[in-house]
Amino acid sequence: MDYFLLKGPKLEQLRATDLARPFEYSPCPSVLTHNKIQRANDLRLEVKHSKHNETMIWSYGGYLTVHSSLTKGMRDAGLTGFQLRPTTVQFRDGELSQDYSELIVTGWAGVARPESGIKLIESCSGCFRKKYSALEDADQLIDWEQWSEEDFFIVWPLVKFILITARAAEFLKDSKVRSFTLHKLQSIEVRNLPDVQKGGAGFGVHQLSAFMPRDKAIEYGRPLGLE
Repeated sequence: MDYFLLKGPKLEQLRATDLARPFEYSPCPSVLTHNKIQRANDLRLEVKHSKHNETMIWSYGGYLTVHSSLTKGMRDAGLTGFQLRPTTVQFRDGELSQDYSELIVTGWAGVARPESGIKLIESCSGCFRKKYSALEDADQLIDWEQWSEEDFFIVWPLVKFILITARAAEFLKDSKVRSFTLHKLQSIEVRNLPDVQKGGAGFGVHQLSAFMPRDKAIEYGRPLGLE
C-alpha cells in the first residue's frame, strides 16, 4: 500500500513556538535518569507571522494543529484516524485565535515488524520507557494485517511519525494546504548503525497513553503491554 510520512514545512518562519509544556514529568521510581510522562495540558502556540488563514501550523516541538475550516473539509471528505484537542494560537499582530485544534492521530498500524530492523533493546518497569533499535528497512516496517484502515495512523514505536494514506495526501494537495511536506519512510532509515546500547541511533518511547487518547491506548496498547 502507498503511504506517506507527513511532516512540517521547510520554511522555519511558518513554525510555531510552544508556550506551554503539554506533558507533566515525574521521577521514575526505578531509574534516576528516567522520567514518567503523561499528557496534561492543551497546546499554546505563538507564530512569527500574521497569516490568519494558515490552515495547518506545526510547532517546533513537532505538534500539528489544524484550522477548523480544514478539519471540516477532512471530515466532509471522510478522512479518518484522528481526534482533535483545543489549541490556542497567538499571531504576531497580537490576535489570539481559538480556531485551531491539535490533531491527535488515533489510527493504528500495530508494532513494527522485526524484519524492519526495529527491535526492543531495553524496557524500564518503573516509567514504562522502552528503547528500540533504528529503522533499517522501511519496506519491511508495517504488517498491514494490523492496520486499522484509517487515513492517519502510527506504527509502534514511531509514535511521533504521522503516517497518512495516499487518499489523505491527495486531499491536502487539492485543498492547497501550504504548511506540510510529504516523505517516504526510507528517508529516516539509518545505515551502518553504531551500537544502540552505547547511545547510538534508535527510538526511545514512553507508554502509548502519552500519545493517544486513553480509550485508544487501551484498545491497541493493552493487549501488547504498551498501554
